[in-house]
Amino acid sequence: MRRELDAAAAERDELRRTAGDFDRTRKDLERAAAERADLERRLASARAEADAAQQRVAQLTGQVSDLASALAALGAGRPAVSPAPPAPAQASPADH
Repeated sequence: MRRELDAAAAERDELRRTAGDFDRTRKDLERAAAERADLERRLASARAEADAAQQRVAQLTGQVSDLASALAALGAGRPAVSPAPPAPAQASPADH
């Protein structure tokens, strides 16, 4: 009878350890699921920011193109301006 009680107690202890292992594993899985959800939110936010940045780049590219066209149109209506002639060299006091 004593042997049976010892075997039952050992089995009970093993079941408790196994239950503890399962509990730790369940908590690890819950933590991993929460981290994954956080990473998915952050990824969605980063993608939205990237999309907004690309739209801004497209907008700025259009504005730069419009400005370049406007500058070219302004330059086409004006006569060419020649650069100013270089200033005459002044003699240094050592040359006298």
